[in-house]
Amino acid sequence: MADSPTHPRYPTWHSAARQIWSEGGIRAVYRGFAPGFLRAFPTNASALLVWETTMKVLGAEKLSTGEEKKD
Repeated sequence: MADSPTHPRYPTWHSAARQIWSEGGIRAVYRGFAPGFLRAFPTNASALLVWETTMKVLGAEKLSTGEEKKD
């Protein structure tokens, strides 16, 4: 649930972190890490694939290493 912008539940990030730690310990700090990682991994993997493929098609790999393209 989102906080109210005019009356926030926690005035600072430090007070929010302290409350989370006191209520749930280390498990509360890392809660949601696995779902977030599983959601982000395919996106970042596909972005890397597109980047590497584009660089290979454009011949940028050879330019960045100092090698010239031989025809």
